[in-house]
Amino acid sequence: MANRNKRVMVGAPSLSVADRPHPMELLSIDASSSPIDLGHLKQQTCDDAEVARDVTAMLAEQIEMAERQIAALCAEGRVRLAHGLKGAARNVGAFRLAAAAEWMEARPFEAEALEALRVEMAKARRMAVELSRSS
Repeated sequence: MANRNKRVMVGAPSLSVADRPHPMELLSIDASSSPIDLGHLKQQTCDDAEVARDVTAMLAEQIEMAERQIAALCAEGRVRLAHGLKGAARNVGAFRLAAAAEWMEARPFEAEALEALRVEMAKARRMAVELSRSS
C-alpha cells in the first residue's frame, strides 16, 4: 500500500511557483487567525506545557535572529533563512509565518514578500514570547 501511494505522489505534477496561489492570498484567507495555532502546538508537544514553553522560546529566538539578519542577506542567504524559518513555524503551528517565509524563499528580493515576512515575524515572535513565559 505504501508503495502504491508513493508512486502516485511521485507521478503527480508539481506546480511551479508561478502557478501557485500568491502567498498573500493564503495569508488573507485566515487573516483573523492567531499567529500560532494553539491546538497544533498542543498536539505537537503532546500537551506538555513545559515542552510548549521551550519550543516557543526557541521560535522567538529564531525569529529575533532572522529579524536582525534578513535585510543584509544576499538572495541565497534569504532563501536559507526563510526555509529554516518556514520549517520551524510549521512545526509549532505558526502557519501565517510559514506562508510568508515560503513566499520569501521563492522571491527573496521582492519588497512585498519581505514586508509580509517582517509583519508575520513580529506577530509570531510576540505570541511566542508570551507563550514561553506562561506558567
